[in-house]
Amino acid sequence: MTEGPATNAAERIAATLRYEVIGNFTDGEHLGSADEFAERFGVSVPTVRQALRILEAEGLVRVRRGNSGGYFASTPSVRVITQSAASLLQRDGVQLAELLACSQIIAPEVAALAAANPDVGARVAFADYVEQAWAGHTDTDIRVAREVVIEMGRRLADICGNAPLALFAMVLANLVVDLQSQYVPSLPAKTLDEVTRRTREGQLVIARAVGKGDLVGARLGQHLMITALYLDASLDPRAALGDAAVIGVDRESHSSG
Repeated sequence: MTEGPATNAAERIAATLRYEVIGNFTDGEHLGSADEFAERFGVSVPTVRQALRILEAEGLVRVRRGNSGGYFASTPSVRVITQSAASLLQRDGVQLAELLACSQIIAPEVAALAAANPDVGARVAFADYVEQAWAGHTDTDIRVAREVVIEMGRRLADICGNAPLALFAMVLANLVVDLQSQYVPSLPAKTLDEVTRRTREGQLVIARAVGKGDLVGARLGQHLMITALYLDASLDPRAALGDAAVIGVDRESHSSG
């Protein structure tokens, strides 16, 4: 099916407004009404609404109804981005092992950058969060492990000092947790307990290393946490990463011992 003039016009308007919203407006700021945009761009109101629906789907615009309604600037959340990415990847048949392979590349560097942050207070606050999150819980509490994975990703992103890398890491962390949850119901209880213990171990290694400014330890902790998520033989890290990558992790582990 070919695109009509209205569709092309809507995409052009969306491109213009996307640039303006990102560059010129703060979250919650009023952008205007459909009638105002129609007059500005010289198109029909339905065409404007089509354009704004594109931006609404991207999380850049939200609609408010009523007397004080209209279109308002919005900031897309990582969760919105993650859900879109998850839908796309799942349609493409992505496997958990593939996501973990990406995480093995990105997540250790985010942790190392966080450990290199000169703000000692920020690093210690991160370490304290992880320690306190596990306080009073058993080392096989999968609920805590999941919550800490997501919150650790957010906090590491805040202090790593590299916004693009941090965003990719957060998206990957959310995707891994989402996809991993599909595997968990089929796992034997003993296997799930072991996965959770190893995940907790990795989280605490990361926390303590970041708190002390230990870059090597922070990377090692991420490797420990990620490899804990290879739940069965089909998720063998060698299948996703290759022997060299796994040997590299083993060497780092031995050198840190």
